[in-house]
Amino acid sequence: MNKIFKYSLMLATATLVLASCKDDDQVTAGPWDANPDYQDVFFEKASFSQELDPSDPTQGTINLVRNTKEGEAVVPVKLLQNTDDVFTVDEVRFADGDSVTTVTFHFDGAEIGKPYTLELYVDDPDFASQYSTSTTFTYTVTRVKWNPAGYVEIGGERVDGYATYTDDFVASVFSSAVGIPYAVQLEERDDHPGIFRIVNAYGEDFPYNDPGDWDDSQNYYITINAEDPNKVFLEPYDVDLGFDWGYGMFFIRHRGGYYHANGDEDNAELYYGKYENGAITFPENSFYCGMEDYNDGAFTWYGNSNGAFRLVIDPSQDLYEPNILNDYTYEDVWTGAFQSGKTGESGNVLLQRGVLKDDIAALADEDKLAEVAGTPYRLVSPYADGYNLYFLVSEEGTVIIPEEYELQPIGRTDNLGTEIFAKISGGASTFSESEVVLNITFENEDGSVVYGTSNETFANITYTPYATGTVYYNFWSDSEDELTEDEGYTLLQRDDKKDVFVIEEWGMSSLEFTWNQETNEVEVAYQYTGYDHPSYGPVYMVEGALYNAEHYGENTSYYDPETKTFHLFPAYFVQAGSFGQFEELFVITDEGAVKHQATRRLKGASLTGVRSDMGTWKGQKVSRAKQALRQPSNVHVIR
Repeated sequence: MNKIFKYSLMLATATLVLASCKDDDQVTAGPWDANPDYQDVFFEKASFSQELDPSDPTQGTINLVRNTKEGEAVVPVKLLQNTDDVFTVDEVRFADGDSVTTVTFHFDGAEIGKPYTLELYVDDPDFASQYSTSTTFTYTVTRVKWNPAGYVEIGGERVDGYATYTDDFVASVFSSAVGIPYAVQLEERDDHPGIFRIVNAYGEDFPYNDPGDWDDSQNYYITINAEDPNKVFLEPYDVDLGFDWGYGMFFIRHRGGYYHANGDEDNAELYYGKYENGAITFPENSFYCGMEDYNDGAFTWYGNSNGAFRLVIDPSQDLYEPNILNDYTYEDVWTGAFQSGKTGESGNVLLQRGVLKDDIAALADEDKLAEVAGTPYRLVSPYADGYNLYFLVSEEGTVIIPEEYELQPIGRTDNLGTEIFAKISGGASTFSESEVVLNITFENEDGSVVYGTSNETFANITYTPYATGTVYYNFWSDSEDELTEDEGYTLLQRDDKKDVFVIEEWGMSSLEFTWNQETNEVEVAYQYTGYDHPSYGPVYMVEGALYNAEHYGENTSYYDPETKTFHLFPAYFVQAGSFGQFEELFVITDEGAVKHQATRRLKGASLTGVRSDMGTWKGQKVSRAKQALRQPSNVHVIR
């Protein structure tokens, strides 16, 4: 990981040189400021940080080196930084014949839990010059008491000071390293309960390590701040794990901890973990992983890509939370019609219901299964093969979107190659045994580009023929001045909602409306017409008064029983605006002939598919010229 920062620093330095130098610049050395026989001292380390137990001695040391062994010398060391003046420094003296001496400093008054920093500097001309290197040393110390935390059960016996850990860092990079729970040493800060650290999680006890794989010269810690159980993060966010499988030191970064440390709470919220039911977990892909000698030491993989990271601190509280992908088998419910109002897909989509696997369901009998918010469902590849949509349905029938499924890739990209995601609103979505309506906002991964929102309907709906009749087209008419008459259309009644009717093969699709047979009030539903305007994209229709009551509220749809005529007043519109309101007619010519035919399924929201050339149907050709000439009004903009 140090390699990443070193290379970044070298690149930044090169940029500064290029920006500040010209061909005719002259480099002139400054005057020599050290004595001719100066001893050229330097600190063995530039910086050092440590945590000490409160019972440890309150002192530290650092070696100071000189380029000679001759003579005794006392070095005047300056204190550039001294937090709360807590540090004192002993006299720094070289004995004759020594090139190395020890600088000893004390911090007897340091409080527990507070970090203190000491910065030492040598600039005396007898010992250093402005051209000397490593004449500054910085030391940071925190006195912290760590107590054993957690427990595991081994052979029926309780062992304190340990927790059960499931890896999903190595498992995210090496697919063969399946996450196997194992015991790790765990400690908790005495002054800050809720801050834990795992000791040498990837040392001797890691199931996939062989002797020599891990560094046993020091302890390696993963420190987890869970003081707020809903905002759990690693602190520090960059961590060396202490082992090397031939690609250099394996290291991780917690994305939540990184954003938190940099004051970006909006992004940090996406990757915070949780501490609940006695266990700490993190969302999928909330970490980055890398190895020092692989890909120039860059972060190359997501960590916790399987969502399997788990640190069980108190087994008595731990409840297993089922994983939507891994802990359910999915059974077919029905295959229904689908027509997207945003992406253009149409056809049939399979809906499946999740059923807990037997071994997971058995945990409920042992009171070890967390309460499940709802039954999982998935729509199989609605937008692209291999990209399913997942959601839950509660016992009350409410659609719930689990936190880790707030953004789901759909397998589609925009014209710039940016991946498009579905953000489903559970509150605005509905579910029934015959119809699923998901309110989806299509956007890129970080939400900076939004492609639009649509109520995407997946329907297993059956209809019974109700009547036949004649259509008198207005919007779809061949003529600018008169309606186009077309006979032989079927009016269908929805079986599960008796007030919903559909005229088959209306325009490029079908036309849906509700009909209150007591009042004869009619309302055209919001729907895609099946037609894409060559300039303005998908054309939609809805009851005019619903689209814009101010402009279109005077005329509302109704049924005239005397003439058996439906007078429909939809507005036709695109995203940019409205083409206007048009009166369309459907006259029932024969009700009894079809009323008792067998029930059948409507083939889809668009029987002919999305066709930009308009095509033909029922022997009537739609006027391409008329549609090309019509421009949507910029006055009646969609609200």
